[in-house]
Amino acid sequence: MSLLMDLLKKLGSERTKSSTVYPLLGNQQGKKSVSRKELIVLSVLFLIAMTGTYIISELFLIEKTPEERNTTPPPVEIKRDFPPLDKKNTPEDSVEEKKEKNSKSKVDKKSQANKKTENKIKNKEKTLPTKSEKDNTFSLLLTADTYFKEGKLSESMKYYEKALAINPSEYTVNNLMVIYIRLGLYEKASKLLKKFTTERLVYTYTVEMAKKGSYIQALKTVENFLDIDKTGLIVFTKGYLLDLMGKRKSALENYRKAYEKNPSNPYFVLNYARLLELEGKVEEARKLYIGLRKTDLEPSLRKFVEERISLLR
Repeated sequence: MSLLMDLLKKLGSERTKSSTVYPLLGNQQGKKSVSRKELIVLSVLFLIAMTGTYIISELFLIEKTPEERNTTPPPVEIKRDFPPLDKKNTPEDSVEEKKEKNSKSKVDKKSQANKKTENKIKNKEKTLPTKSEKDNTFSLLLTADTYFKEGKLSESMKYYEKALAINPSEYTVNNLMVIYIRLGLYEKASKLLKKFTTERLVYTYTVEMAKKGSYIQALKTVENFLDIDKTGLIVFTKGYLLDLMGKRKSALENYRKAYEKNPSNPYFVLNYARLLELEGKVEEARKLYIGLRKTDLEPSLRKFVEERISLLR
């Protein structure tokens, strides 16, 4: 440091000699300037002084953070110093915890219910026939109908069964049931009716069984399905069977029930009026026949109605 001070004094004396030119930047007009050797020494001393200043400030003056000093402690690993709680030893939950658990369980139940409905919808979508399957079903039914009209029941049955496997419809079941009964496959027909039960199919089964002369079996079947009768077709079918069996009064009672359930059905009205006429209730029968004039009847039925009206007049 004393050497640095001596050098600065020397420079100060030189500065007093020349007030116009800075000593370190002396020109070439004969004015004395700092030699190269002195300049090198000055630079070295300046570096030494700066280094010492930095060391002093680092140690005593400037306080650095632990992060700047790279002395941050490593993360402490928390170890479990007690065994896990068993279900028997668990303390009772607080009210808030119970509420949270109940809310979570409700959410879980809702999500499970939603998943179930989604799965049901997906399963239904899977069972719906595609366009290609519909086209295939149509071609199968067309072939089956052709064989059926030609009287080739065995060939027709194969195609109806294939169509039923792809897309079960009431039309397919109805025709296949007719074939089963006509071929004497009564057990198959009965199973088909139990699997696909509608009022129309019960009627078809009964009529076909009646054609075979199996009145008792047909009557038992009808009575088993009376609870699904909504349009009056099944109770009408029962009346039709009793009518064929010669039990006219019982048949008339069932025709009346069918007529009361659906008075707009012309077949219900026609058979009810016919039995009323046979039982001697001519005026009631005539009124029913006249009412049938307003309905859309087949030509043969309309001819029959007009004949009955003219005879009962």
